Amino acid sequence: MKGQWRLSSFDAFCLGMTIKGAWIYRSLPDFDTLKAALVKVLAEYPVLRGRYEEASKSIIWDSESIPDPVFETVDASSTSISDIRGIQAYKLVKEYDVKAFKNGKNEAFSASLVKLKDGAALVVQCAHAALDGNSFYKLIGQWASVTKGESITPMVVDQSLLPDPTALPKEKVEKRILELGWPKIGLKSVVKMIFNTVRMAKIKDTVNIDISQEEISALRDAASVRSNAALCAIAMKKLLKYYPNRKTFLLAEVADLRNRVDGIPDSFCGNISQALILPGRFTSDSSLEELASDIQKKLDLCLDNKIMDENTRLSLASSEYSLPYFPFDPSKMNCPNPELFYINNQLKFRANEIDFGQGIPEYAVPNDLADMVKFWQPVSGGPVQVIFAGYLAKKIKEL
Repeated sequence: MKGQWRLSSFDAFCLGMTIKGAWIYRSLPDFDTLKAALVKVLAEYPVLRGRYEEASKSIIWDSESIPDPVFETVDASSTSISDIRGIQAYKLVKEYDVKAFKNGKNEAFSASLVKLKDGAALVVQCAHAALDGNSFYKLIGQWASVTKGESITPMVVDQSLLPDPTALPKEKVEKRILELGWPKIGLKSVVKMIFNTVRMAKIKDTVNIDISQEEISALRDAASVRSNAALCAIAMKKLLKYYPNRKTFLLAEVADLRNRVDGIPDSFCGNISQALILPGRFTSDSSLEELASDIQKKLDLCLDNKIMDENTRLSLASSEYSLPYFPFDPSKMNCPNPELFYINNQLKFRANEIDFGQGIPEYAVPNDLADMVKFWQPVSGGPVQVIFAGYLAKKIKEL
């Protein structure tokens, strides 16, 4: 029996990307134990062992002849844990061939168990078109649970839960978009984005800055904000000193739309995360406390479920009807002199606590997707890393 996962516009946006994770442990169960658990978990997610079909814009699989998952061993016994505390962990394994996936030659999932001199690493790579960060880290957590003999509740694999992009006629969608003031993305913006994307692909370095729990807590208390707003303010203050001529700026944050869009449960498996533009502009010379407070207030305003539900439906419809509008102008970010900064807070995934039965990881490695600013905690209870990538990293290293 054939199975089909038709890509949404959210999925299609990620079609050329790979989502990765790597975990460094002092000890892990043996390969056979891990593989048996993986086979059991992936039986719930046949889409991850399917192949992309361009004609139908879908991932296709045959439920009666699903192959074993791609899970390999790698000998890196000359490498110690201290050598790979960063994204260089991905260099220990064969890079996932996302181009082959797009051509229908690769399955969506692959993993490697790496033998180290003083431990082991688990490296997982997936086609981003099938999973966002929420789904990805839940999947690995379920793999760990099954390895320990625990039961799991599978995520919901059902694309029909996504809002129907044709529920409203094109004319009504465009009218509402114009009422909301979405900018029109013209040819000039498209050309600028393409040019900057090509240039940014050549920038491989990142800049990591550690923020202590004490610093986060102090700002949280001083400004009466939550940790996310405190971190956003700290990150922007550290960054803006490299852009002294940037007097005001725009801020967007990646938002998980589960439980915020009608019909999308917390257990939804797939891509349902989008960049959320915060209303209004921020002033660069605001104090740290003022900026944190402003960020928190604006986040609270735009995290209203009704607003997020409508914006999601309009985004899907705008893509379906090929309307030249978007909630913000993406040509203003990921460029040499950005006006818009976007942040991806990945702390809630708690990747540093995934335990396969022999202890939590010594180090959890972040993905290497080119988010402008990313929050990550590699060690449980330790400092938070603010990771600047792309043009931001280049700018910081030049000064």
